[in-house]
Amino acid sequence: MAPPAPKPRRRIGFGAGEIIPEPGPSPSPTAAAAPSPPRIQTGGGPKAMVIEPSAPRMSGSGPEPVRAGGRSSIEPRASASSSEGAGRPAAGGVEVVEPQVSKPQVTEPAGAKPSEPAAAPEATAAQPEAVKSQTPDATPDPATPGSKRRIIGAGEALAEPAPAKPAAAKAKPSPSEPTNKPRRPQTGDEFEAAELLSDTSRPPKSNSYFDYQGGKNGSFYQFAKQFKAHLDAFGMKGSVPMNEAPLKMTTGEFINSRPNLKPRWMALMEEVSADLQAYRKNNPNYSKSDYYRELEAQLQELSSFGKGKVGTKRPDLVEIFPGSGQVEVTDITLKFGDRFHAFKTQFYTDLMDAMFPALKASGNEYGGPLKQRLMGPT
Repeated sequence: MAPPAPKPRRRIGFGAGEIIPEPGPSPSPTAAAAPSPPRIQTGGGPKAMVIEPSAPRMSGSGPEPVRAGGRSSIEPRASASSSEGAGRPAAGGVEVVEPQVSKPQVTEPAGAKPSEPAAAPEATAAQPEAVKSQTPDATPDPATPGSKRRIIGAGEALAEPAPAKPAAAKAKPSPSEPTNKPRRPQTGDEFEAAELLSDTSRPPKSNSYFDYQGGKNGSFYQFAKQFKAHLDAFGMKGSVPMNEAPLKMTTGEFINSRPNLKPRWMALMEEVSADLQAYRKNNPNYSKSDYYRELEAQLQELSSFGKGKVGTKRPDLVEIFPGSGQVEVTDITLKFGDRFHAFKTQFYTDLMDAMFPALKASGNEYGGPLKQRLMGPT
């Protein structure tokens, strides 16, 4: 009597506690090998399926055993004899497909007799398919974004993927231009416009206030004309007497008509001329001196100012306060304290005093909020 077959033991590492039978004694030479059941192929074409029969059942009842891993014994396989569809590769070419390796599968013993060894587990490792008829898939490979599957021609070697080109280095920004360049000096007209624009303290025109800005093309003629129109607009015609006779005088005539203004004018002309002569005498290279050129410019300004009609001269700002009986002329300059500019402000102050005998006239030499010199008529 043959010894009983040992009990099957559990093997760690395959599936979820799969039972692997221990090999039994050698089969009897007289034992006839059980005939293997036939394989069944269903359908044709790329989706043909081959049905692998399982081992015979131990009894007529109970479910059919499945392979390890929970896969059914019915698996679709490609058939070499099946008809191929329209997606056949070009003649002489094959499509290279990565082999899919599956885990080894072990079948459970199906009612083996004690005196006979259990049927050897069928190897179910998938064999790599070298040739597969399939329409070329244009879907990009997820492993390499942007790549496409293609057909490899006969005799064509698999090319190594081209290395990615390194990104071009970004050009470094050029250093910014130096910011310590000297700025263009502000002109007198620009300074005047900026100061008048920033002055928000002046009220709007009314029956108690009037202002006039000379701008670039203004004049005392235009000032007198606009003030008369202002009085008419507010029903105040003739309420503020205005003498326009001085506007028709030449500058020299008006200076000579003012007893205290003429001596200042003469003194200023002599002072500038004396400075020029003294500098020329003590400096052989006086013509190259900036100071000497500045003295020449002052003398030229005095000569030009003494010419022409008074009415053509341009004031920067004139304000009249009829209610309080005041008139004020403001002369804005970048040359605050300059002797010629101080005389010009005094000239305008005396002009307002001559034009408005009923008002108190004043002048303001303005070089900024902290640079102001008030003066009255001579």
